[in-house]
Order: sequence, then C-alpha cells, then structure tokens
Amino acid sequence: MTSPYQERQKAYKRNYFQQNKEYFYIYKALKYLGQKALIFKLLGNKCAMCGCTDKRVLQIDHINGGGLKEKRNIGDCRERYRYILKKIQNGSKEYQLLCANCNWIKRWKNKEGNEGSKYMHKFKEFSNFKWYKILKDEGWVA
Repeated sequence: MTSPYQERQKAYKRNYFQQNKEYFYIYKALKYLGQKALIFKLLGNKCAMCGCTDKRVLQIDHINGGGLKEKRNIGDCRERYRYILKKIQNGSKEYQLLCANCNWIKRWKNKEGNEGSKYMHKFKEFSNFKWYKILKDEGWVA
C-alpha cells in the first residue's frame, strides 16, 4: 500500500516526464552515442582488418565470438555499451572494431552464428542437390 505522499510523488514525476519528454529522449540518445563514440575511440576508430574509418559502418566485434550470448545476457544496447565500455576501460582485449564487410567475412570464416557457414563442412554430402551445384559454380564452396 502506498501513502498519499508516494502517490503525489508518482503523479508529479509522471507529469514532469510528460512535459519534458523530448529532453529525456535527447539526453538518452546523447549518452548512448557518447558511450559508443568513446568505445570507438578506445578501439582505434578504424576497422582492425581493412582500416576503414567510416563510423557509419563500423561495428564492435567480439574477437573470439560470443557476442550473441553477451547480447542475450545483457539485453538493451544502452546497457551493452556501458558494459563493453567498462570492460575496455579495465583493460579487456576481447573487442575490436570491424567494418560491416569485414565483420561478416569473419563471421563466415569462423562459423559464428551463421547457419549456412556452420554446416559448410557437410555440404559435400548434398552435392547432387541443385543448390549445392549453384554454390559450387559461384565459388561459395570448394
């Protein structure tokens, strides 16, 4: 059971938020982007593989995989950025920046989270299938 004072406080906070909603959203966006910018700076502001510096395509990569598991454990991307930033500031070397192309190439080569690449070693068993022949002709499989 809440007291009349607590009810007034709740109503006041709710009303204050409604009147200042845009401010709160801008503040959250700035904090989120600021954390992301600091992570990028600490990781060198460029792709670790090709050297691309276009921030629009740079992505935080887990060097040894495990990003999906971390994402599921932490949830919200704002919380993830705070978590990653704290780990990097404490000396963690688990992260790097990759551009989108290099990140997908790495994921494919390391069989990280991509069902097609995860089972490529078994594709030859299906060499009589039309789709395997197309992949082979196009150079996707050896």
